[in-house]
Amino acid sequence: SRLAEMAAENVRQNGLEERVRIIQGDIREIRSLFTAGAFEAAVGNPPYRKARTGRVSPHEEKAVARHELTLSLEDFVAATSYLLCDRGRLNLIYHPARLPELFALFQRFRIAPRRMRPIHSRIDGSAVMALMEGVKNGRNQLSIEKPLIIYKEGKEYTLEVENAFPE
Repeated sequence: SRLAEMAAENVRQNGLEERVRIIQGDIREIRSLFTAGAFEAAVGNPPYRKARTGRVSPHEEKAVARHELTLSLEDFVAATSYLLCDRGRLNLIYHPARLPELFALFQRFRIAPRRMRPIHSRIDGSAVMALMEGVKNGRNQLSIEKPLIIYKEGKEYTLEVENAFPE
């Protein structure tokens, strides 16, 4: 419930009350909340660490958001495939180390990877995350876009990241 409250506050802060509605529920029970194919787009940030890997945050919201404690990647992809109409788009952010698993689940649930944009903390570092777009029942035509670089030097944002934040 705390994560739903945080999401609702984010909607208010961004003035999106007319366009976005937060519905709290268990994504594993998605069939009881919505009909199949009800959405043209889905956006997600699924947990990117397996349940018993890495250091788990002592804060429940962070632990659930980062680790597969209550939701697996398979649960997430299955639910979004159910929700999306034909040619509906799924946009998500995910950890590069698990992209092979994500691609396998995309194939299993008929979501074709369309675009990927690696995110790097710095220009000389490896990707720390990846923005992904998939299309339900789409053609497999993956386009890998130029990386999004977060920092110039030190903790100074690049111009692209700076411009993403409204004044």
